[in-house]
Amino acid sequence: MGDATIEGAIAAAVGAAVARAIAPLLREVASLPAVVTATGGRWCSRAEAAEVLGVSRDTIDRRIADGTLMSRRLGRIVRVLLEAPAGDDEIAALAREARS
Repeated sequence: MGDATIEGAIAAAVGAAVARAIAPLLREVASLPAVVTATGGRWCSRAEAAEVLGVSRDTIDRRIADGTLMSRRLGRIVRVLLEAPAGDDEIAALAREARS
C-alpha cells in the first residue's frame, strides 16, 4: 500500500469521525432560532446574564443547575435564555388571576 493510499484512508476516516462528532452540535445550533421564537427570549453568555440580572456568575451557574434558568451548551460555550419582559396582556392576566 502506498503512502498516498494510507493518507487517503486516514483522511477519510478522520473526516467521517469529525462529521459524526459535530452532527449533534449542528442540530442544536439549528434548533436555537425555534426555541428563541417560542420563548420570546434571547440567548446570552453567562457573564452577560449575570450583568443583566444583577447577580454574580456563580448565581447564574446555580440557577442553571437548579433549572431556574434555561441554558444550552454549544461545544464549550454556554448560552443562557433570558425571558422577554412580560407584556401588558400578560400583566393584566396575572392581575385578574390574583384577584380571583
